Amino acid sequence: MSSGVRAFLADLAKARESQHTNISRIRRGDSDGEVSLLYSNDLLDEALEIQVLSTDLTSYPQGSSFMIFTSSETCKPNIVSLLERIASSTKGSTLQDVIETLSARLTASFTDMHSDSSDSEGLLDDVYDDEYSASSEVDNFQILESAEESSGDDAFTEPLGYFHSAEELRRLYKDLRLAQKVGFTVGLFPNSPNCLLEAISISIRVSSLAIPSEAMSAWDVKPTDYIVLLVRILTVYPNLDTLLSAPALETCLHLRFGKCELAKPSMESMRLAFGYSPQAKEGSSTSQSTPSRFAQVYMSNSIDILLKNSFTTLLKLRREHGFTWDDAQGIFNDFTGRVASQIAVEHTNKSARHEVPISTHVPSSLQHDFALGDEANVSFPLVAMQFALRHFCKCTEYCMVCHLKLDNEFETLKPYVCSKDLCLFQYLSLGLGPNIEHEVISNPYVVDLLISFFYAGESQQSTRAFPRGLALKVPVVQHMVPHLEIETNLQSEEFWIRQARNEPEHVDVRKRIRDGDWFVMFIKNMGYVEKRICRVSAVLEDGCRFSFESINVVKEPTEKGEVVAEIDMAESEIAAQALKRSVNNSDETRRPGFIFPYEHDPDDLDGDQRALALTTLLDGMPTVLEMRDFLLAEPGRLLSSWKRMNRSALSLIRWIVASNTSYIVQDSPVTSGNPQPDGCCEIKPTSPDTALTSNMIRPLDDGWVQFRFAQGSPEKEFTFLKILRELKSKATSPEKPPSLFVWHGSPLGNWHSIIRTGLDFQDTRHGRACGNGVYFSSDQSVSMGYTGASNSGPKTPYSPVWRSSEMRIASAMSICEIVNKPEDFVCSSTCFVVDKTDWIQCRYLLVLVNPTPDALKSPLFAPSGPRCPGYLEQDPKHPIRSKTGSPPMQIPMSAISMARRQEALGATLTMSNAEMDSITTAIEDEANEWERRASGDDLNILLEAVRTDTPAKGEKRERSISRKTSWQDPESSAPPYKSPKLSADTGIDDSNTTNVLAVTSDKSKFQPGTLDYTTLPRLPPPSWAVSSPMALRTLNRELKQIHSIQERNEAASLGWYVDTSVIDNLFQWIVQFHSFDSTLPLAADMKSRGIDSIVLELRFGSNFPMSPPFARIIRPRFLPFLEGGGGYVTAGGAICSEMLTNSGWSPALSIESVLLQIRLGLCDTERPAKLDRNCGNMTEYGIGEAIDAYARAANSHGWKIPEDLKTIHIGWGELTPSMGVGSPYIGVG
Repeated sequence: MSSGVRAFLADLAKARESQHTNISRIRRGDSDGEVSLLYSNDLLDEALEIQVLSTDLTSYPQGSSFMIFTSSETCKPNIVSLLERIASSTKGSTLQDVIETLSARLTASFTDMHSDSSDSEGLLDDVYDDEYSASSEVDNFQILESAEESSGDDAFTEPLGYFHSAEELRRLYKDLRLAQKVGFTVGLFPNSPNCLLEAISISIRVSSLAIPSEAMSAWDVKPTDYIVLLVRILTVYPNLDTLLSAPALETCLHLRFGKCELAKPSMESMRLAFGYSPQAKEGSSTSQSTPSRFAQVYMSNSIDILLKNSFTTLLKLRREHGFTWDDAQGIFNDFTGRVASQIAVEHTNKSARHEVPISTHVPSSLQHDFALGDEANVSFPLVAMQFALRHFCKCTEYCMVCHLKLDNEFETLKPYVCSKDLCLFQYLSLGLGPNIEHEVISNPYVVDLLISFFYAGESQQSTRAFPRGLALKVPVVQHMVPHLEIETNLQSEEFWIRQARNEPEHVDVRKRIRDGDWFVMFIKNMGYVEKRICRVSAVLEDGCRFSFESINVVKEPTEKGEVVAEIDMAESEIAAQALKRSVNNSDETRRPGFIFPYEHDPDDLDGDQRALALTTLLDGMPTVLEMRDFLLAEPGRLLSSWKRMNRSALSLIRWIVASNTSYIVQDSPVTSGNPQPDGCCEIKPTSPDTALTSNMIRPLDDGWVQFRFAQGSPEKEFTFLKILRELKSKATSPEKPPSLFVWHGSPLGNWHSIIRTGLDFQDTRHGRACGNGVYFSSDQSVSMGYTGASNSGPKTPYSPVWRSSEMRIASAMSICEIVNKPEDFVCSSTCFVVDKTDWIQCRYLLVLVNPTPDALKSPLFAPSGPRCPGYLEQDPKHPIRSKTGSPPMQIPMSAISMARRQEALGATLTMSNAEMDSITTAIEDEANEWERRASGDDLNILLEAVRTDTPAKGEKRERSISRKTSWQDPESSAPPYKSPKLSADTGIDDSNTTNVLAVTSDKSKFQPGTLDYTTLPRLPPPSWAVSSPMALRTLNRELKQIHSIQERNEAASLGWYVDTSVIDNLFQWIVQFHSFDSTLPLAADMKSRGIDSIVLELRFGSNFPMSPPFARIIRPRFLPFLEGGGGYVTAGGAICSEMLTNSGWSPALSIESVLLQIRLGLCDTERPAKLDRNCGNMTEYGIGEAIDAYARAANSHGWKIPEDLKTIHIGWGELTPSMGVGSPYIGVG
């Protein structure tokens, strides 16, 4: 026994003998180092059971701290928070000290609230002795509670915020300022200097993350949404060392990851996210969808768990050993529970590798790894947001449970789990996947489709893999397995057990069946065998007689019954005698039969047994429309509460839906190719163009239902688009589209695997007469031959059609987009055979159906998207057709991503006015919201709090401050706070917050308004300006935003300056970059040559904002890259950035973000920018050399040059530019 353990046990014995106010029943807990005690108080309805657990018993007391929690179910969240705060300051304390602190602080809290409830400020005063207070950081804050009068159970309310020391506020300001500078929007809760800080938010627009539209739809986010990380400060705002050494992040900070329509959620929404709002009740109005509502995204639960359990440990591993995030996660999973020294010893030789913190497609300002900076300059909220965004943007590359990188050959569009059984079990049990109730309500026919595909795959035994560990209970219908011989009365729905067959000896038959059990019943009748799926509704007569409910009844011919049941009931002597009695005696109501209970695990069955068992399990399910009606009948219902739903069947469909990693959305209504009786409100595909049918392929035969279908990870879509762009840039004929739309047919049983693993050619099903690859055809009738389908949809025991299906799918086909290079296909004569899977993207899934009358009455519940803006042009040599000789089919523009619709107007696709208006509206909505929120809350509030809250030397800090009503959102009733100019007595050194961006807080020599614009090329408005209303509106708005930003911020803090007063041509802006960090070579060169700013020109084309601006340096000249220069400046002065080409540009980008990106490039430290000292008298760049250099750089990287470049360079040539003295600008045309 170690000395620490002995000391702990000795202190425990002393504590049990001592008297503590309101503390009783001190005893050892269930774990080593755990102590359990009761806290009683007259203001509590019942005593609190509190557990105190030593984190390291062997080093007690010096090296140990305590976790403090409660097992009382009635404990309020605010008490739990108080226990967490006490626990955070127990390092080095003895058990006696901790118990005394618990007693004193809890008692003082309740006493203060009770003594003056009508006028109480709700302050939980720290009750410490002098020695304890001196060693604790807790004395630096106080807790604000409700100022409203309370009584009874509500007397002790949740604390809303904390007083923070000046040091904490400075640290918080610095951390948030850095996050703000790199492009995030920062919010404060509340945004007022007169209220205490509860939480902060960091957000970024989804459109800034360059996520393909298919992935956004699959992940349930919109381009205009914001991804938000909420950070709730529990006690003090800790420094990095405190966070990394804390036993758990939850003791210091709480984090929540989600989305919001606005850059900052509302105060009430924030409180709801953390579960401490008094309105966080069912039916609260705040739960309704509002623009300021904080909501979860598809992977929120997974990321929240990762942040809570692993993030600080992973960050510590990275900082101490130089691991990447992926390496650190792998080591964390391998060494959980082992000490750090073991990790260090076993992984000292692991070399550090560079990795992109988020993704290669986000703005370059976010690609800097902020986790590895100096401790004093690491912004924890910024690093946490980068880490969360990494797992959001790359969610399909990682397991949703263990968070390790997946090694699947096919990357999916939706996140899922790895192959470990435990991860799948936790994925389903922890609710990390899609909500089945939500899917049934919103997309019932997609659920029907997924179940039907699985059913067909099992019935045809063509599913590639079925997971183990789902703990299902299924029936096995074979005469050799244990089952029961019964007699039944179908009229009264009762049965009697006659005997057990194939049962082990000494089995009590009466305990064989229990209330609620499910079973399959077989009854022999004249000419057929009746198969019933039933549920026991009651146990009667001491377990010998039972009542039951028939869920599903199927009648099969007797010759088929032998196949279904594998029981020759005709040879059963008892069954034959009972049948004879039934025929000869009309009074006889009992009939013989057999029942097979749901008691087998499919993991233990062979392929044939499992197929029959799982399809039987699904046959007992209700239809998706019945499930939908049940859920809508009472809001908040769960399918698990429905007796009609078998628990194993529900688990199975949860897996079926959750394991679907493709994006499938219904585009067309359910229709039938057969004449329908009156009352069926069928919507034909040929109906007039409406919102319900506008996104349909035309013409589409009756009976086919169209689903939009996307597969593959976002990275696979990026790869496909890159191939198309390269092909288009090299095309000799501009009229030839870069892709083809073609058909692919496959038997119904294959589609369960196809939508999960993609189209490949692992298995040979139809021969490969034309070579190895995936087979396609431009002719639907050709591909239809590969489906192996019969339109009649047979209902034999081997039928692949799910009996409870509303659509009753007979066959399925897909329409895919492939790269238009037939010369590189394996075959392109009779069909297309493609062996490069990167050249294939699925776009549509079409199923031939024989729907039920209920499905025809409710064919489509919501439009799949906005009205179709038009149709794609196709290669006239290979158009897609329904059959040979028929007119080409029209593929809606909605088949491709918005990015491709925007990138080239009038090329292979045409954008209608309606589409243009919708894009313009989205951009203007974003701008209006941006103007309202600007770049976030004014962080100077924190500095103002430092200035007003820091007492003079020798004075005590004021304990009361004016405050709003506790549960009122201050931002809802007060205008945005604007802080006064702060004097230097705040003591804030802001320079450290900007090291990465190289914006120095030192006094800059740059003076706005001193540039002589007569020495620069000045251009009049172009002749096409009046014909570009969208460009004019956008530029007007952008100029207004730039002016607003400069009004709110000092020039030195921005690092760039635009003199908006001298701009008389909206299509040409002059920008000055200045105030660079003195450690940069560029700053040194500028200082030595007496230059205070870099002068840059922005030119905008007629298609702005659909096309990027052109950015070039005017002066001074930079050292070329080949001679040792950098800063992403080309030899001709143009800015080298994918963002400024069609390949990387997004219309949602603001000019502020463009300027920030350019400045970040100039501040690059790997290849730093330097001035050219050997340029002689040629100190400026010309427009011609800039455009030539831009084109060379874009072509070398494979970036697409915007069409606007021609109008930017040539379009002004018809007008005479006003030239300045000494300008090298020689003509523009």
